[in-house]
Amino acid sequence: MGGKRGYLGVKLVLVVLTVILGGCAWQSGAQKIGEDKYQVSANASPMRGGETGARSMALSAANKQCDSADKTHQGQRSRRGGTEDPYAS
Repeated sequence: MGGKRGYLGVKLVLVVLTVILGGCAWQSGAQKIGEDKYQVSANASPMRGGETGARSMALSAANKQCDSADKTHQGQRSRRGGTEDPYAS
């Protein structure tokens, strides 16, 4: 009985370490905000590259959207913290 419980303990430790060392990151898919205009959001912990990692993930998602529509990426506008109005001129 002790061997099985020890094995489960090792599995739990490995799962916890994977989550801790892997860090957290997320990105949204491309959301249509106008004709031929899409918005992508991403966030990454310092372990996943922080702001640079988030920009890389967002750009990758944007390029994937452009490729699927047989279009090219025309520009990049990035915001930090989500407080700026994306429609402001």
